[in-house]
Amino acid sequence: MCVAYTIEEGGSIARKAGALMAAGSDIAPITARWKIRPTEMVPVAYEKERCQLGPMRWGWRGSWGGSGRLSTVLTCARAETIHQKPAFREAARCRRGLMFATGFFELRDRRRPYFFYLQTREPFWMAALWEPAKGDSPPCCVLVTTRPNELVGPIHPRMPVLLDDAAAREWLGCRPLPADSLRELCKPFPAGGMAGHPVDPRLLTANFDGPACLAPWAPLAELF
Repeated sequence: MCVAYTIEEGGSIARKAGALMAAGSDIAPITARWKIRPTEMVPVAYEKERCQLGPMRWGWRGSWGGSGRLSTVLTCARAETIHQKPAFREAARCRRGLMFATGFFELRDRRRPYFFYLQTREPFWMAALWEPAKGDSPPCCVLVTTRPNELVGPIHPRMPVLLDDAAAREWLGCRPLPADSLRELCKPFPAGGMAGHPVDPRLLTANFDGPACLAPWAPLAELF
């Protein structure tokens, strides 16, 4: 499960989105943010009559969550079963979107955060599913996860589905994709193109934000 992700520079992602999406697409401004967490509003590229880039809430409620409690919010969907699970199969068929990032955070032993990113430090796409607005609730999205590559695997058993430009174009849209195509697109991103390092455990606290979220960190015991 991805506990958070970052957008270090919004302009580069907006340009990347413009290159991917057709001319005339609606692209909302993107603001740099150091720590983006579940249930927050996030920029998502999606297709609804035409390609658009706009804000959605990260997380939607399962059909069984009548109480509306936070525990029922779904923030991630396993790629291996999105075409089967009732909560996701309709979205996997015709509402596939893209979340944008320059890095993401995973937890080791549920308490030690690590930051992962491309070696080039360029922004990348993450596969997502989305739901339209309902009543007073805004449109929402979930992040699609897959098995980890060799870099992420020692830290966490799951990682986001990262897509290159060609795969992102195939994923984005409302046309149905065969289950075999979904599985192919959701393979783990090659570990050789990524890097990562541990970061300050204060990342898990609400008030810790800013560039320090991304800085390499080591316990004091490892410094002497």
